[in-house]
Amino acid sequence: MKIILILILQLILFKEIIGSEIVESDEPIEDLNLRIVELLNNITSNSVQQESKTSGFNYRYKPYFFSPFRFDVYIGKFSKKSEESIVRVEAPRRGEARVLRDIIEQTITPDKPWIAPAVPVQSKSHIAYQATNLISPSLGIIYSGYKSPFYDKGEMIMKSALYLLIDLAIVGAVAIYAQNTKSSKSTEDKLLLKPGPNDLDLIRGKNAGLLIGLLMIPRAYRAIDGAYEIGTQNRIAELGYTIHF
Repeated sequence: MKIILILILQLILFKEIIGSEIVESDEPIEDLNLRIVELLNNITSNSVQQESKTSGFNYRYKPYFFSPFRFDVYIGKFSKKSEESIVRVEAPRRGEARVLRDIIEQTITPDKPWIAPAVPVQSKSHIAYQATNLISPSLGIIYSGYKSPFYDKGEMIMKSALYLLIDLAIVGAVAIYAQNTKSSKSTEDKLLLKPGPNDLDLIRGKNAGLLIGLLMIPRAYRAIDGAYEIGTQNRIAELGYTIHF
């Protein structure tokens, strides 16, 4: 039982591969840095901080913990002698990284011709998300990712399937635990031909509380994670940005 629970927690805390995008610019790095900082502060309502660990870049920025955004933006040069600059965007979702790259490109290269048509970002309901998440984290992820540029379609399907697997693993683990700890019929029950305690009933039996408690763990985790996701999308929608992919 302990091994199964540890595996379930590892699945819940599993992080998908971070999305990463690159933007190139001919603009001098100091000028580009000022424009990027202004953009990030506008997007996050002045909730961006500069980080000292830059991973070899000249500058690195990320939001404060209370911001719904969860990105890392690195700004640097192609080489020490080069005047060309590069911006690297990292985010917990591939779609989110692409959205931020798109917004940065719109800002630093406003005259760039776009092949894909501009699509406005639509806002989503926190209440609807939390309701679907309470039913199943998989449904919450589908709601968050449906027609959303912040979610890659494959990423949404894989993440939704992962949380469905977590729910099934929890039910299976509790069922195994109930089977291994079920009570024997008392002598009185045997004499009176009573069915005895139904410990295998996971809904009304003695293990119902355990099942509900374990099922609430991924729901609580996704309630917070999803609030960040919906908050990020709604802020971009509020600012009226359009996305070109």
